[in-house]
Amino acid sequence: MTRLIACLAYLVNVIKSQVILSQQERLFEEQWATDYSNIEVFRDGKLLTRERFEREFYGRKPVLFRNSNDNNETYRIFENRQDLVKTYGNVNVGVASMAHGQALTGSYEYHTSFSNMMQAIGTWPPQDMYFFDSSDGEFLAACKEKLGFTPLDSYKPAPQFDNTKQWENSHLRMTFGGATSGLALHMHHAAYNELFSGAKRWTIFAPGHGPVSQGYNQYESHFLWLKQHANSIKYKPGVSEFVQYPGDVVYIPDGWLHATMNLRLSVSVARNALMGLPNTPSYLESKAYDILQSAAVFGKKLSRKTIAKVREAENYIRMAIKLDPTNSMYFFHLARALSLQSKFDEEVDVSRKGLELNPRSIAWRYSLVLNLIEVHDRKHSSRLKKKKQKQKRKENGCANEDCLSEAYGLIVSTAEIGLGKTKIKKHEFTFLQLLEIVALRLAEEGLGRHDMYGRDALGITPEHVTRKLADLRQRGLL
Repeated sequence: MTRLIACLAYLVNVIKSQVILSQQERLFEEQWATDYSNIEVFRDGKLLTRERFEREFYGRKPVLFRNSNDNNETYRIFENRQDLVKTYGNVNVGVASMAHGQALTGSYEYHTSFSNMMQAIGTWPPQDMYFFDSSDGEFLAACKEKLGFTPLDSYKPAPQFDNTKQWENSHLRMTFGGATSGLALHMHHAAYNELFSGAKRWTIFAPGHGPVSQGYNQYESHFLWLKQHANSIKYKPGVSEFVQYPGDVVYIPDGWLHATMNLRLSVSVARNALMGLPNTPSYLESKAYDILQSAAVFGKKLSRKTIAKVREAENYIRMAIKLDPTNSMYFFHLARALSLQSKFDEEVDVSRKGLELNPRSIAWRYSLVLNLIEVHDRKHSSRLKKKKQKQKRKENGCANEDCLSEAYGLIVSTAEIGLGKTKIKKHEFTFLQLLEIVALRLAEEGLGRHDMYGRDALGITPEHVTRKLADLRQRGLL
């Protein structure tokens, strides 16, 4: 009798918690579901034929449409959370925290069971946890290995993407998240996303229409970003905002900046292209990035052949900037290409431009710190040789030179991390000592973070800064 009462009490608590969750999610959705949408919508997916999709949207602009294939069986699997947990509860999943930005990249902070993850995001308020499967579909592979089947075995992607070369060898990726979770502003090659349950708010910026006045930090949740900027982007040209509901498919072309926020516990499947369409900004950026990564060997003089390849990368990036002059990441890569060619003054100007486009970017502040150190090093080395000074020197360096002091002012004034908890008086430090403080803290904040393709988000590791600063100290310049 006692056991029966305990079981009944447990069931009552479960039902009560689900009712509370449902009520809170409904209120949250009502508050944050935008009533504005300037994206083309096809409620009958059959009206968007493959021919029309390729003619009007593929590689050109986003579109939202219903999947015309019969996926009722797949939808039933995700509609019943209890059966879902019962079936897949013991399968491990990699999860990440939006507070640390890892969910953006598919790189996990830790692994837990599927049942623990669903419990964490199925409460109110939901825990800061988000699951975006790895690029090779780790979760689905684990289901297949452990159970012999996956929740997507009967799923049929929208016919608009059948036999499309751009998605060859890419994997379907599951996503699970509670209300407020999602992905911060980011960009990559083309992708599509189909929602199985819940509701998801999207924000998309067309190339050339990035959030220049607002800026963004790719490690900040889109929920926090919308709290500050939702009103400022409404009705802006080149900006699309809408809500995706179960059965909706969203297509994003190459290089379009976008972000998502779940309005309630949501489950979706996504697929990212592994290659960009030729002559799109993201395609050009990707080609330049590959060249720069192979050329950027710290401490080694580049060969003539490598320098020629770096110039080729510079040309690719300049082409991308012409197509999308509001994308600060393209300026970031251009600065790296100029640095490898020892064009330090031009590198500083490009870095400043990039930071002006996105003053909240960790990567940009970090990059500009490195630029300033390089310029300072080059100019002081030249002065020491000319004056044949052998003694070690400690001075404010080029802090009085307009271009460098202005750039440094941008770093300090836009640094969200500030100078840490310790109160630091600027006048007690030399110019380069302050740069060292900012550089190492930015490096620490960005350590281990990668973009959608697993690439180092900052481009240069903190060890590079440490080595460079040690070299400056040994030569008496710091």
